[in-house]
Amino acid sequence: MREELYQELQRGRINPHEGEIILRSIGFPEGHLPNVELSARYYWTEIRRLIEAGVMVDGEALLARAVHTEYPGNPVFLAAVEALEPVTAPPQPSRAEQPTAAAPTQGPAAQAQPQAAESGSYPTLVFVCSTHHAAFIEEVRRLDPRAELFFVSQGEGAQVGQIALSLTYELSQLQLDEVRRRLVAAGAQPDLEVLQEVYDHRPYLLEELRVHGPDQQPYDLAGVPSITPVRDIAAAVLAHYEGRMGRRPRTVVDHQQPDGTFHRLDPAQSLHAAGVRDGDTLSVYPEATAGHAELRMQAILRVREDMHRYAHSHEDFEIVDMDDPEFPTDYEIRFTATGLRLPEHASPDAFPRPERQNRHNVLIWLGEHFPLTAPKVAWLSPVFHPNIKGPDPAYPDAEGAVCLGVLAESYRPTLDFGQLCQLLVDMAGYRTYEIRDPFNPIAAAWALTEEGRAMIEDIGGKPPVDDPPAPRDALRVSALRITPTDGAADGT
Repeated sequence: MREELYQELQRGRINPHEGEIILRSIGFPEGHLPNVELSARYYWTEIRRLIEAGVMVDGEALLARAVHTEYPGNPVFLAAVEALEPVTAPPQPSRAEQPTAAAPTQGPAAQAQPQAAESGSYPTLVFVCSTHHAAFIEEVRRLDPRAELFFVSQGEGAQVGQIALSLTYELSQLQLDEVRRRLVAAGAQPDLEVLQEVYDHRPYLLEELRVHGPDQQPYDLAGVPSITPVRDIAAAVLAHYEGRMGRRPRTVVDHQQPDGTFHRLDPAQSLHAAGVRDGDTLSVYPEATAGHAELRMQAILRVREDMHRYAHSHEDFEIVDMDDPEFPTDYEIRFTATGLRLPEHASPDAFPRPERQNRHNVLIWLGEHFPLTAPKVAWLSPVFHPNIKGPDPAYPDAEGAVCLGVLAESYRPTLDFGQLCQLLVDMAGYRTYEIRDPFNPIAAAWALTEEGRAMIEDIGGKPPVDDPPAPRDALRVSALRITPTDGAADGT
């Protein structure tokens, strides 16, 4: 069974970064750990050589138990645990049992009184950060020597990593703050997360999940914690649609059943509680998008009414042209708004000195996946704006393209297009725009200058503002290892 165990590890299911943390947690001598930059094949080959050389007693059995704890659904890891003797299952401490180690004698943690967990529950500490995972284990075991590794998910396909440790008792807020403080003092990123929860199951990793995005693009997720909220899966998928769907619309997640039907999941539930298991398929949709063909036709007719209603009530706004009078998907519009443009013969290398531009022609077209995805917008008339593509010899056809990150402030599948038209008017007048990730870096840099701020205010616009804070769940969502795949929607 040893051969099968190492072959499974060499497949890369557990990469060397994760492997080092697992090995440290079971007592593998730190001085013998191979370089984590090795490929999975060579890394685990070297670990096998070292264990067979005797650097760790019962090393293979302990390793098998550790990886089986992470991936209880993996048949190879389970068979390895059953076959590799003489190690038996380590005794599990009672969840209601107090820790036997002495409490710290200094610092805030010394004032904390441990609270016993209820029998049958699993107090769990999750650490989310890009570094210092081994240090986290050491810090927790300083407080609770019998803390065990539930799982580690780190490395390829994720910006940060997650580690979950068991606890024999719940830590106080003072103790959590002390762990966080010590890790930051050791060099960890200040935005690290230390999350304590009590679960009714032993946390583990799902080896693989297939998730279909709103346009049926399949995504593969690897090493997904069973405690991941369903809403985090939706957020991880929608992050790949940035600039196409607007700012995180309300979503639903469906779970494909064995008979081919779909069950709607509660976004607040964990994957385990929702009944999601290894190899299952999920689908993420904006809310209320069933019957896409019919929905699209209804949306196209609704947009036509919205656009005409807005034009009739705003004398400085007109619809110049449509591709089809009955079911239009392309609109050319013209409106009056005090904006900016560069002089006709301005040198591209000179410092920008824009002039006023009062008349604007804009093209709006509804893509094939509308209303699941936001409409596309392009400026046809000259314009100087951070979120509108300027002249670029490398991409001549892209001039005038509008960064949909701006439209994301308001887009949703049921958006009133009168609001969209007003958004474009406000955008032209610098009342709605973003400096972050600009389509026109020159305009963005100019807007931040003293001259730029003054001119923007002079035309009735708003000066640039700081970026909004990141969503609370951003770090944990970024720890999910998700990759688009070329597989078809049927999972092939």
